[in-house]
Formats: sequence, C-alpha cells, structure tokens
Amino acid sequence: MKFYFRIAACSLIILLVHYLIIDFTFSAKVIIPLWKIYVFNFMSLSLIYFGLLINFNYNLLNHLYLFVFATTLKMIAAIIILRPLFSIDNSDLTFEVLNFFFLYFIFLFIEIISLRNILSKL
Repeated sequence: MKFYFRIAACSLIILLVHYLIIDFTFSAKVIIPLWKIYVFNFMSLSLIYFGLLINFNYNLLNHLYLFVFATTLKMIAAIIILRPLFSIDNSDLTFEVLNFFFLYFIFLFIEIISLRNILSKL
C-alpha cells in the first residue's frame, strides 16, 4: 500500500511539472485536458495493481495472463479515449497524441515496476 501512495504522489508531481512545461513552452491548445489523461492513467494503473494484489492473495488466475489481459484492456480503453481525435484535422493533433502516449508509457513503466515489486514478495 505504501507503493500505491508513492505512485499517487509522483503522479501529482509529474502532472504539475507537465502542466507547467506545456503552459510556458508550447502555445498549442490541448484537446484532451492533462488532468483527464492523468486520471485515466492513474485509475487504470490502480485497477491493474489492486487486481494483481487480489490475484496474488487468492491465486485465482495465472498472474502473467491476468497482467497481459488487463494491459490489453487498458490499451483498448486508450484507443477509445483517443477516438475523437481521429476525426479532427488540426495541426496540434500530433502534439496531442504524442502527449497522451508519452504519459501512457510513463504509467506503463510504473505498472511494470509495481508488478516486479509484487512478484518479488512471492
């Protein structure tokens, strides 16, 4: 649980720094607000983390299969969230998609670290 609170604190710090960088350096108007991207990534990371913890305690499914399935669902949800951007003809669209996937991979990296921490307890 201590790891989860560190993730929450790091997410808030990264959100603040990311917001300040975009606000002061880029004139591009983001279509999907940063806080929505962070909420999506944090909630999906939380669901996967707690799902893995429950699975490790009760040994319901193979841990690797559950992780791959949950991560696949997270990727599908990310595409669904980005779907409105596919119909927009905007010069800032590349910035928007790169912004989203940059954050997505940061949280995916944290997700893999959390899995490693859980597996080391077994």
